[in-house]
Amino acid sequence: MVITKIEPSSGKKYKVYLNDEFAFYLYKSELKIFSLKEGQELDEKIYKKITEEILTKRAKRRALYLLEKRDLTEYELQKKLEADKYKEDVIKEAVAYVKGFCYINDEAYAKRYVEYKGRTKSRRQIEAELYKRGVDREIIEQVIGGKEGGETELIEKLILKKCGAPSQMTEKEKQKIYQYLLRKGFTFEDISSSLHKVTTMHLT
Repeated sequence: MVITKIEPSSGKKYKVYLNDEFAFYLYKSELKIFSLKEGQELDEKIYKKITEEILTKRAKRRALYLLEKRDLTEYELQKKLEADKYKEDVIKEAVAYVKGFCYINDEAYAKRYVEYKGRTKSRRQIEAELYKRGVDREIIEQVIGGKEGGETELIEKLILKKCGAPSQMTEKEKQKIYQYLLRKGFTFEDISSSLHKVTTMHLT
């Protein structure tokens, strides 16, 4: 491997390119420690030392910092570390490190998400959002498998929240309610049933 370029980046960091491809960021002091210069052949042992002693440790600290700020799935953490330009092997080490302390757990994340969002979102909407966050489908099914029975009750609550006097709704207002709930992932049948129940119960 040849160090083909070293260029200043944001802050005090420098971009190091190996064989014309970006490899990693280092601070000026670290460049001096390893005596890195453009055009230099980078010894495999030095590369391994940089990876293990600097990059992997830095990625671990970054992962901990990100998880302190907010709850993340394993996939989300990987993507954030990728955005910071860490290589795949370094990311794997950092993710394994935080998993070892149970700082990320997709099943626990999904349970918390369902508990919090289940009060305002449909089963299908929750499924889609968890899948988007990289949670395995098997975990999603396991966590929200028993949630479907509570859909109509949730729909009724949302209708009442959206409309103070359901029995007095015009057809146009009902259509808006339908569109609102369909966007949330509820079925047309459940919405119709719940809307009928709510309007009947609130007849004046």
